Amino acid sequence: MSKRDFTTWKVDDLCEQYAELSVRQSVASDLAQMSVVNRLGGEIREIGDELKSRPDDRGRTLMRLFDHPNLNVRLNAGRSLMNMFPEKARMQIQAIADSGKYPFAIEAGLYLSSLDGELAEMLRRN
Repeated sequence: MSKRDFTTWKVDDLCEQYAELSVRQSVASDLAQMSVVNRLGGEIREIGDELKSRPDDRGRTLMRLFDHPNLNVRLNAGRSLMNMFPEKARMQIQAIADSGKYPFAIEAGLYLSSLDGELAEMLRRN
C-alpha cells in the first residue's frame, strides 16, 4: 500500500477524515473484515502522524475526538496521542476501559496493560 499525501490537507479536514476512517474501521471490525481493519488502521496512523508533525497543531486537533460518540474514534485518538499528551490520552483510554462497552473496553484495557505490564518493562530495559 502506498502512502497518501496528507501534507496539503487542512487540519480540520484531516481530523474529519481520521474520525470517518475510525468509524469505518469499527464497522469492519464488527463484520470481522480484518484486512479492512488493518488497512484503515494504516491510514489512521498516517493521518495522526501528519497532525502530530505540524508545528501549529502537534496533534491537539485529535483531542476534539475525545467527545466523539463512536468509541473506536476515541480509542484511536487516545492511542495516537499517548506519546504527545500522555495524561489526557491515558484518561481517555482508561474511561473507555472502564465503560464496560465491549469490545472497546477490552481493547482499551489490553492497551493500558501493555503500557504498564511486564512486556513494557522489558522493552524499556532493551
